[in-house]
Amino acid sequence: MLEYNKIKSEIEQRNFNLKYFIPKYTDMKPDGFRLACENGTLKVRTLQAISNTLKLPMSYWFLEEDKLLMAEGEIQYGETFPEIIKRLNALLEESMDDKRRMKREIDSLKEKLELR
Repeated sequence: MLEYNKIKSEIEQRNFNLKYFIPKYTDMKPDGFRLACENGTLKVRTLQAISNTLKLPMSYWFLEEDKLLMAEGEIQYGETFPEIIKRLNALLEESMDDKRRMKREIDSLKEKLELR
């Protein structure tokens, strides 16, 4: 779910006036923009235009719970394909290390249980 106030705040923190910014960088009027955010009908291209202008990733605008769900596998803003592959390989290797560690712990526990 998009947070209208977060978008508004980011625009204003960068010394833009919302009533001029929205029509200039999107195809909307400020009131229509607010309503689209509140009703969940904002178009992706509108959010992308805002993100590009403010140099922020699209995911920045979503609620914290949404970001936490996507955090590990999320493509970072501006990442190249080699960087994405490298990061995903590192995540995969970390997962494999965790799996090997858990297997060792399970095997160790099985041995302890058999000794009793």
